[in-house]
Amino acid sequence: MSDAPIATVVVSPRDSFTHSVRCLDRLLECTPAPRRIVYVDGGSPLPVAHELEARAVAGDFALLRTDCILAPNRARNLALDLAGAADEPAWTAFVDHDTYVEPGWLESLRECGEASGAAAVVPLLCIGEHEGQRIHVAAGDAAIVDDGDGPRFEEAHPLLNQPVLPARDDMRRQRCTMFEFHGVLVRTDALRAVTPLDEGLLSLFEHVDLGLALRERGGDIWFEPSVLITYLPGTVSSAHARRYFVTRWSDEWNHATAERFRQKWGL
Repeated sequence: MSDAPIATVVVSPRDSFTHSVRCLDRLLECTPAPRRIVYVDGGSPLPVAHELEARAVAGDFALLRTDCILAPNRARNLALDLAGAADEPAWTAFVDHDTYVEPGWLESLRECGEASGAAAVVPLLCIGEHEGQRIHVAAGDAAIVDDGDGPRFEEAHPLLNQPVLPARDDMRRQRCTMFEFHGVLVRTDALRAVTPLDEGLLSLFEHVDLGLALRERGGDIWFEPSVLITYLPGTVSSAHARRYFVTRWSDEWNHATAERFRQKWGL
């Protein structure tokens, strides 16, 4: 067994803490030692925070906790600041705190990246519990196009909301042009060349922005359908959960983010 981790795994908050502990337990189960995990807890309810703390001690991973709400890119930058070191792994994986992985996920994504020379590798991303699981992103496309009326952003999600089977049977490893932070593996040197991540993107487009930046520098994005990662939406029934959710998806954050993205890419 190698004595070096495959990747630094960065876990950041998304919008609900319903499945945080469950997804962390699964991540620890499916990411065998030696591993390097940096988990950013941006203002979870105290019962969840205590569970995360206990697992950080038992699982020997880095846990960064703030009581304030963190935009996702701010959380990721904090993790990357902590992770930066001379012996940093060749790959950096990003998952959300409501991402449910499967055994071998990291090894298989890395194998695709090494074989293809990709700057980033994205799995088959699904949404929902197993019984009603649907496709969320499968080799999606994102690009800035200009047909004479000025540049605009276009995004396409083939097979969106389709059942995983039988669609997965026909999927093959291939290039694509987008990923999402639910789960992605990025070559660390390519990532470091375009970081810090843009903290002006508070709620939207942060995944697209990084993908565009990697591709602008000549990096390819590859889709690896042998790996399935699932986003588990939660609930926001408690006041504390609503506090995070309504800030993350507020009109203020959404409008500011859209304007930042528009100006940055000249749309």
